Amino acid sequence: MLAGSIERVEVAKGPQSALYGRNTFGGAINFVTRRPANEPEGQLEATFGSESRAEVKGTISGPLVEDRVFARVAGSYFERGGYFSNELTGGDLDDRRTAVVAASLEADLSDTLNAIWRISFESTDDGDDALRAVTNNARPAILAGGLLPPAFQLFEGTVPPFQDGFAVTPGFFKRDNLATSLA
Repeated sequence: MLAGSIERVEVAKGPQSALYGRNTFGGAINFVTRRPANEPEGQLEATFGSESRAEVKGTISGPLVEDRVFARVAGSYFERGGYFSNELTGGDLDDRRTAVVAASLEADLSDTLNAIWRISFESTDDGDDALRAVTNNARPAILAGGLLPPAFQLFEGTVPPFQDGFAVTPGFFKRDNLATSLA
């Protein structure tokens, strides 16, 4: 998210289920985005790096009808290649790609009536996480003589910093999400 796209951050401590839903028993953090502006404004950021990293963020806002109808459009794109190779398939592991577009349209319909419509779309396509099996070495696993079921695999100590041997079967994370509101 662009730094200029956030108007304020609200932190509500303690149970907040009456306002924000049942899973906010420890509190809630609310990021309030900036409303469309009556003056033209915009911002653009880009970052490029190794491992095919590319990140572009931008926002533009301004009046469509001066002092009456305003719009704001923001977007971001992030992509990077994987850091690890899948030894089963030869492809990359842990590659990431996310694209987000959000827009809001605000209309001052009269001195006492204001409407704002928001819509956002997110597309995420992440590759498999790099996983590596580690041989059992914990005392209970050794005493059982390899008779423990797979759910009881145990490792004791510091896991070695492996550089190869990563492999998983396909289990990627892919999601498209559309949200809209009218207030």
